[in-house]
Amino acid sequence: MNISSSMWNSTPMPANPGRTGSVPEMEHIRNEPSSERRIKSVCTEMESLFLQHLLKEMRSTVQKSGLCGGGKAEEMFTSLMDTELARELSKKGGGIGLGAMLETHLMRKTDNPYSK
Repeated sequence: MNISSSMWNSTPMPANPGRTGSVPEMEHIRNEPSSERRIKSVCTEMESLFLQHLLKEMRSTVQKSGLCGGGKAEEMFTSLMDTELARELSKKGGGIGLGAMLETHLMRKTDNPYSK
């Protein structure tokens, strides 16, 4: 197999390709019209990130059985599944309450007329 040297001499990739200083999954928050909805969206997303980290740490304590093939594909699938599970847990039924506590605190801090 002959690899051409032009492949290695191409222009370098940026450190974070496609990143513009914001998380793509949270772009919808920037477009929220009212500050009350923006705060609620950010707090829900924060709770989701916390739950995702919690699920990852809980999963790391369980021994792998070897039943599945394992490898990078399984790790990627598990990570994606934890991300979606965390999002659903934080949206439905008020999550674990972390988002609501953050929202209440932030509403008071911003002197928002909609504060509770």
